[in-house]
Amino acid sequence: MWNVETNETMPPVLASRQEVEQLLRPPTQRQNPERKNPVLTLQILICGLILLCVVAVRTISPPLYETFQAGYRQLRYQGIALSGEEELVKFASAAVRDLSVQAMETMQRLSGENTLTLGYGAGGWSRRAAPEGNSLETLVPGNTLSLPVRGYTVTSDYGWRSDPFTGKADFHTGIDLAVAEGTGIHPAWSGIVQKSAWNASYGNYVQVLHENGLVTRYCHMQYIFVRQGQRVTLDDVLGTVGQTGAATGPHLHFELFCNDVRYDPAKALEAGV
Repeated sequence: MWNVETNETMPPVLASRQEVEQLLRPPTQRQNPERKNPVLTLQILICGLILLCVVAVRTISPPLYETFQAGYRQLRYQGIALSGEEELVKFASAAVRDLSVQAMETMQRLSGENTLTLGYGAGGWSRRAAPEGNSLETLVPGNTLSLPVRGYTVTSDYGWRSDPFTGKADFHTGIDLAVAEGTGIHPAWSGIVQKSAWNASYGNYVQVLHENGLVTRYCHMQYIFVRQGQRVTLDDVLGTVGQTGAATGPHLHFELFCNDVRYDPAKALEAGV
């Protein structure tokens, strides 16, 4: 049998007044006064770390202060879509790690200056001295030194830096003068060839003994044109620029010694320009 459709409608089921009040009542929030806010703790940590880094950089090298200022501004105004307290905690933790890395990198970039650089150790921030046999003092010889090559670009200064092979902190014992491979290398001052040799680090290198305990060393040479014991003058060619040994490209690694201690050769060369 077919069901007979009718237009009859059923009356709506209405909620009671008590049920309506229950539905409209705002939910109560559980209070836990003993619970500490991890977000506030992380914010304080971030602010403290930023302040420490900025003060250190601004004191040692004002130009690098702008780098930290730009990084902080980006961190502050960057739009962040957070779904809850857990995401904020993750973001804050990552920010702390990033700031720590930036601080270490910035300290290493200070190595090119003729000052003691800052290093972070077990006792916190401290002055980082040069390794034994090296000095951060400026040495300007009594006699003017001549440039060993012309038309160069300084690609790495003397002092603390990030090692190009390992990425770790390393003390660079000279300055790197990048110039075309095959360029002639002249002695910075007249003297006697003390060494004409090769090793894994310097590659082909020449060491010249001058007066007053002064010694200059020329490394990563392509070819060597002099021998040990030979007297050389400014007009002689010691060899040519190359990339032998531990080198990332053609350049002259130039070192300056005085009484068996290395010094930054930059000031000595600038005095001769």
